[in-house]
Amino acid sequence: MEKQDRKDWGIAPDIEVKLRSDELREMLSVQRDNDVLVQANRHEGGMALKRHTAEETLAADPQLAIAVLTVRTKLIENSAVASSAY
Repeated sequence: MEKQDRKDWGIAPDIEVKLRSDELREMLSVQRDNDVLVQANRHEGGMALKRHTAEETLAADPQLAIAVLTVRTKLIENSAVASSAY
């Protein structure tokens, strides 16, 4: 969409989570460490590989953490509605 002079490309969030600059840096660092292609390049360069756990990734990415919480809430809500239908 950006190529068509639009700024509304990608997935627009229902919930906006603003990040401070330090949070953004940490999130990008964790994403970079977890990136498969970066890992392949680091291995060839002799640098140590760093992989973060799901917990570390969620802790470093407040936007992803809120998204996961929202999905879990929706699943619980839908489960409760489905259970009450029986």
